[in-house]
Amino acid sequence: MKQIKGYTLLELMVAMVVGLVLVIGIATSYTSIKETVTTSQQLATSQEIVRYTNRVMMRSIKQTQEVPTVTATDITIRQLAGVPACDGSVPMVDYTERYFLQDGYLVCDRGTGDINLLKGVTGLTFATDASGQLITVTIQGSSFPTQYGAGIQMNFYAGLGS
Repeated sequence: MKQIKGYTLLELMVAMVVGLVLVIGIATSYTSIKETVTTSQQLATSQEIVRYTNRVMMRSIKQTQEVPTVTATDITIRQLAGVPACDGSVPMVDYTERYFLQDGYLVCDRGTGDINLLKGVTGLTFATDASGQLITVTIQGSSFPTQYGAGIQMNFYAGLGS
């Protein structure tokens, strides 16, 4: 009698189980790596939003010679002629900058129309201490990780030109 060469049913089932375990391991690794990459991208975007907001606000607050006017939703800063404005220009007359949130953008208006500075902002609030010189800005972004759901708070001291 002639013997047929091949695999038995038991060998095929063992091979299928081993293959299934490998596929499950690869899928789990892929999911974990994808979550890590997504979180890293969210943190990078959050960091960029905070960095940019910090830079713009600090420049404006530090170069003013008057205590800014702060409400819960905006900040108005009077500037002298010859200092850089939020749009990058250097006006030759005194001007006023107003920062606020509008349609997901950090917006600046210096009297010449709204300028969208930064996209992805979902929340922006301002507060001040009794002297008006310690200004707190809380910013939230559309891609902030869940641990920053309440926003990130930045404090600026309006040292009046210091």
